[in-house]
Amino acid sequence: MGFQSGWPVILAKGNFLQKQHDQFSDAEENKDTSSNNSSSLGESKCCTGGVDFVTLIFTLSAVPLHRMPAAIRECFSVLKPGDLLLFRDYVLNQTEEWVSDGTHSYFFCADTVRDLFTGSGFNELELEYCCVKSTNHRTGKSLHRVWVQEKFQKPF
Repeated sequence: MGFQSGWPVILAKGNFLQKQHDQFSDAEENKDTSSNNSSSLGESKCCTGGVDFVTLIFTLSAVPLHRMPAAIRECFSVLKPGDLLLFRDYVLNQTEEWVSDGTHSYFFCADTVRDLFTGSGFNELELEYCCVKSTNHRTGKSLHRVWVQEKFQKPF
């Protein structure tokens, strides 16, 4: 009923999901990934300037660093002026890693996040580190987790 692969039709329109995956994934690194690729959301005008908010919760860390600015520009292009992008992701050393299962992981510091988003046109509204103690009740082990959390706004 209006959904394809769990996404509203407006987001799945024109193979949007596959195109976005191909654009930001390194799995197809040897294929043409030039800036002239017409698969970007901004060029297709799907959702451009019509989204009320964007959340990037533990997602940008899976995008290779050299592709992050393009991903953030896509988020900027879909937001309505004055609306918000909410970001939370991993903090550790400012490093990039390939995990044993072949997935990618990037660990942020606040300055890097600020530079990435303000460099794409966003205004920074809030910045904080979230410190959480989580306990595995089965094993009794406690872990201290730290995330960077920011709120950005698309200018009016």
